[in-house]
Amino acid sequence: MRQMLAGIGPPVVPILCSSLFDSNQDVRTFSAKVLGALKFVPSEDEHRLAIAVELRDFVEMEKIGAPAVDQLISWLQCSDAHMEDSAAAALGSIGDVRAIQPLVATMKKQGRVADKPWSGWRGSSSPGRIVYSPSDSAAKALSKYGHSVQTDVLPLLADKNAGICLAALQVLRAFAGAVRRQLLFPVDDNYFSLSTTITSLAN
Repeated sequence: MRQMLAGIGPPVVPILCSSLFDSNQDVRTFSAKVLGALKFVPSEDEHRLAIAVELRDFVEMEKIGAPAVDQLISWLQCSDAHMEDSAAAALGSIGDVRAIQPLVATMKKQGRVADKPWSGWRGSSSPGRIVYSPSDSAAKALSKYGHSVQTDVLPLLADKNAGICLAALQVLRAFAGAVRRQLLFPVDDNYFSLSTTITSLAN
């Protein structure tokens, strides 16, 4: 069917463009793929965005910019890790402030427990059990915002989840000097030494 419609050519374009907004996702995706096969170049931004959304074209969504932000933010909550990572990366490239809080929330929700030596635990010579993020895409995206995320990210240095602390440190690397004076934050029954850690991350 797709090849047949593509074979008809330009006469089917108006119908396919209208179908990009159908309530049925299969219809929307099908229409976008046929338009792609026709090498259709939309003149209207809403068609351009609709096609990019249905084809999961994150590169195109980055180029579209602000109009794509809401859709990209919604994908931060999906169960597909690849889509979540791609959406976070695109949001970081676009740099729209609307995405800061959703990216912070995404960074906080990611976590898994893993054994790894960690020298930042005061009073302990044994490796700590740290919760690490399986993906640092949200942290990388936030780091592209620079100082504008400082207010949102600094409080995470006091989070009891050490993985979240580490992700926050990754974001703050670009302006590590601003947080050097924050000496110690409690993490469970231990203390997380920021001065040494920040210095090592900033180098």
